[in-house]
Amino acid sequence: MKIKTLIIAPSIFAPANISAPMAEKVANVYNLKGHHEVDVLFGPWATRIPIMTRLEENPDLVIYMGHGQADRICGENPFCDGLTTLDAHLFKDKIVVCAPACEVGQALGPTSIYKGAKAFIGATTSMYGAWEEVENNYYADWRNYFETLYKYLMTDTVGNAVQAYKNKATEYIEIYKSKEDVWPNADWYINATYVNRDRLEVYGDPNARIEAMSSLNRQHVNETLEEILDWFAPPLL
Repeated sequence: MKIKTLIIAPSIFAPANISAPMAEKVANVYNLKGHHEVDVLFGPWATRIPIMTRLEENPDLVIYMGHGQADRICGENPFCDGLTTLDAHLFKDKIVVCAPACEVGQALGPTSIYKGAKAFIGATTSMYGAWEEVENNYYADWRNYFETLYKYLMTDTVGNAVQAYKNKATEYIEIYKSKEDVWPNADWYINATYVNRDRLEVYGDPNARIEAMSSLNRQHVNETLEEILDWFAPPLL
């Protein structure tokens, strides 16, 4: 049985333009894995009516990368009306991941759980983007710790996936600290990575996981994870 996955990724309004390529990569990997039937709403399709229509088709997993506010995801719309707490019932029985996305953990996350979502991953504050600087490609690092979340989400619980993400972000914080005297932008990225790490939270059941994966034995899960890690490696995608 394939996992029905909906990926929503606006791409026009910065910094959503830097998360959109990551959303495309996640979609490709999830399709390659074979257990996911991926539906994507990229760019101008990531707006309110298409989002609501796709949610009514009851995907198991909903992934959003883009602008957010406390009570809503913006979608590809400067008026930020992609989906609000008034629509949170559409997340019933689903695992919802909004990362990277600002502030959605304040209201949309808790309301979605109240309305029946299995689990919701979202940030309680603004999140920071990253860019390639002269001394280091911080954008590649940023991609790596967010992609770690999506790697582990394929085979593990939402709680463990978020912890793996936090662990990877911590690795980069330590690297930046060690280079603070020689990398002119390291101090800014230390703070930004701290915020991205510490403000991402799990609402609902941290032990929730994709049903099709829950029946796999631990050995198979570990083997699958290694395969996924290889697929996420930059030379392959």
